[in-house]
Formats: sequence, structure tokens, C-alpha cells
Amino acid sequence: MYVWLWKKIIAEVSAQVNANAQTLNQQARQKIIDSGLSEVVQLTEEDMEAWRQVMTPVWDEFAAEIGAETLSDTPAGAGR
Repeated sequence: MYVWLWKKIIAEVSAQVNANAQTLNQQARQKIIDSGLSEVVQLTEEDMEAWRQVMTPVWDEFAAEIGAETLSDTPAGAGR
């Protein structure tokens, strides 16, 4: 009966959790950079495409467990 309300709440909470995760990831990345102990490398689009090609069989193998929609929602799986 109130399915629409639950879906709305879940969407709002998910958006907030994802935003919080993005902030935490950015802060953690900056700490790694600031430490000077590691080098953060930004892959080119060509590098990402090569990686996607190599990973496709792995993603296909685990898509049923993880969920194809989850994989396609990631930057690495974009366009799958």
C-alpha cells in the first residue's frame, strides 16, 4: 500500500549515503596524496577501456552474484 513511500525513502537515503561515501573517498584520497608515501595515478580513458576489456570475463562470471546493475553503475562498468 505504501510501496511508493518506501521507494521514495530508500532513494533519498541511498542518495545521501552515496554522497557521504563520495566525500569520505575524496578525503581518504587526499590523505594518501598528502602523505607523500604513494603516487595516485589518474588513468586515461584508453587505459580504462583496456582494463574494462580485461575485466569483462570476470564481471560476467560474477554478475549473477553481484548484480549486473551494480556493475553497470560503477565508473569501470559504465556502458555495460
